[in-house]
Amino acid sequence: MNKTVAQPQRRRFRLRRQRHSVMSSIYIRALDDIEAPPLIRRYLRVILVMLLVMIAVLFATPWVQTVLAEGRVTALSPVERPQYVNAQITGRLVRWYVSEGQHVFAGDTIALLQDIDPKFLDSNIVARTGAHVEWLIERSKQLRAQITAINEQLSAEIRAQAAALQSAEQYIIQSQQKLAAAKALLQQETIDLEIAKQRYQDRKALYEQGLRSLREFESARSMLQQAQARYDRAQAEVRAAESQLEQAEQEYRLKQNEWNAKIQKTRSELNKAQESLSAVESSIAKALIDKSNVEMRRRYAVVVSPVEGTVVRLYSLGPGETLTQGEPLAIVMPEVSSLAVELYIKGNDAPLVYPGQKVRIQFDGFPALQISGFPQVNIGTFGGIVSVVDAVDDDRGAGMFRAIIKPDTADDPWPNPQVLRPGTKARGWMLLNTVPLAYEIWRQLNGFPPSLKEPPPLRRKPPKRAPFSGSSNKAPKGDEQPVDQLEQEK
Repeated sequence: MNKTVAQPQRRRFRLRRQRHSVMSSIYIRALDDIEAPPLIRRYLRVILVMLLVMIAVLFATPWVQTVLAEGRVTALSPVERPQYVNAQITGRLVRWYVSEGQHVFAGDTIALLQDIDPKFLDSNIVARTGAHVEWLIERSKQLRAQITAINEQLSAEIRAQAAALQSAEQYIIQSQQKLAAAKALLQQETIDLEIAKQRYQDRKALYEQGLRSLREFESARSMLQQAQARYDRAQAEVRAAESQLEQAEQEYRLKQNEWNAKIQKTRSELNKAQESLSAVESSIAKALIDKSNVEMRRRYAVVVSPVEGTVVRLYSLGPGETLTQGEPLAIVMPEVSSLAVELYIKGNDAPLVYPGQKVRIQFDGFPALQISGFPQVNIGTFGGIVSVVDAVDDDRGAGMFRAIIKPDTADDPWPNPQVLRPGTKARGWMLLNTVPLAYEIWRQLNGFPPSLKEPPPLRRKPPKRAPFSGSSNKAPKGDEQPVDQLEQEK
């Protein structure tokens, strides 16, 4: 049954296809019989030729790729950029000495402040601090004189001690010599006494035997008594010499202790005087620092211009208003001799910019005709060279990198600084590779970034040099300021 249903359907499909093929063949024959008018054919040929010529021109025309950036005019030297004059102390504004647009020289007074710090409210604090310093200096002179006198006294006492001890030592030597002589005499008298005793014994024995006379016996006894007397006298002299030597040694020790005590007392006085002098010198140093601080505070109350230039802005502060330390008072614009342009480049284009690269710059207020791909036909633009490209983005964290552009000496000079003022907006085109115009159109249609044929030159690291290098090549000492030393070396 399915076969009988499917056969009529296939037959109807076959008839529909045959009818469609017949209609198509009739339509094709009709188109072949139609002929286009000659004018349309001519237009088509012209359009085709123009299309081919345009493609050839696009491939043959050179196009300079560029990186567009915007910025403003500034000064190449930092000292020629706007200088902010700030309040160095917290105080009350007394009066202004300048007005906006006035030309000032370095050191001219801009404003006068009154210090409101409780430590420096005394109007005579400078004189009193100076008087205190002078008193301390005079006190140090007195202590130095006292130390000199004590040193002289100590030297005299040491010399007197040496003389006294030398005299006592000589007395000891004399006593020792006297004792030695007494001992020698005692030894001799001892021998004589032994001889006299022996002779007396002999004479006595002989006298008792009747071999010697009484006279000889009495003579021997007399000699024994004399020898005994001399022996006793020699012993007494030895004891006297020993006593004298002991007394001399005791006197030597007493003199030595006495002079040592005097010298120790003098040295103690010397140490006290030296300690007092050290304390006074420390006070002098502190007082000098306080005096310098007071004088600096008084000088900071007079706000002066740091450079020569024009006062371009005074902040709206009237007399009597209170200022905090570091608050801006005015802006002084120095005389600009070297202009520059700072451009802010996107992070996508920053790798393509490097020092030494050519730039075309257009300033606001100067009529210009700029075709970025044809820098040679630009009108009203000025040439520049990339001087510096920041290694990090700006403080705003927007991924913008600053590039400093300086004038190209091989190109037309920039306008005069009196006409081209710092702060004027500028637009710059960093020149990259020269490519066919067709490639540039294809690149921009696809959203591809420009590229360099060769990588930019790497920044060479300068050789390491010692700090404060110069003619002296020495670091500052004491109160010497590094800035002063560098200025002298320059």
